[in-house]
Amino acid sequence: MLETRPNTVIEPPRVRAAVSNRPGRVLGLDGRRGPGRRIRDLTLGFIEVLGGKGAIDTTTMAKIKRAAELVTTVEMMRAKLLRGEPVDQLALSRLQGCSDRAIRALGKPVKAAFPDISDLTRGRRP
Repeated sequence: MLETRPNTVIEPPRVRAAVSNRPGRVLGLDGRRGPGRRIRDLTLGFIEVLGGKGAIDTTTMAKIKRAAELVTTVEMMRAKLLRGEPVDQLALSRLQGCSDRAIRALGKPVKAAFPDISDLTRGRRP
């Protein structure tokens, strides 16, 4: 008699890729430097707002990572622009739109996880 297995098998952490086990990790990016830390912080913030690591499925995690990476990329481009370095402003505008759509694709308002600049300038903490 043949042995049957369920169609969906959840692999233990040691079998999955390391990037799956650590939500803030991006392959090929050093997490000790600015962009890597920013992506990790945004990723963890989005996860917290969306209900914690236990409430996040694989598809949502992919959306979270994409949103964090796009937000970080837009922030880096804006910083270059503000330093007076040449930046393709059309590309910046398009990336900003992609970033906004990626955040909306998460399905819940995620603004609450991050302080608003106006609150910080008034000395209030979220």
